[in-house]
Amino acid sequence: MTENTHVLVPEQRILSTEEKTQLLQELSLNAVDLPKIDSTDAGIKELSPENGDIVEIIRISKNAGRSKYYRVVING
Repeated sequence: MTENTHVLVPEQRILSTEEKTQLLQELSLNAVDLPKIDSTDAGIKELSPENGDIVEIIRISKNAGRSKYYRVVING
């Protein structure tokens, strides 16, 4: 989770190797099938992501509550 507490920046973290494997198995996907996010993206920069990491982004909305999104990190 990042230290950024700005209201427009969603909660985010890098999945562990075990979590990454489990997620990809559950979704029957390869990491390359996930949407991509650049390692220099301002939203994840503080996480010091590496190429191939999967970032979990938790967005909060009044209608849906907490929704999880996943992005694979690429080096731009």
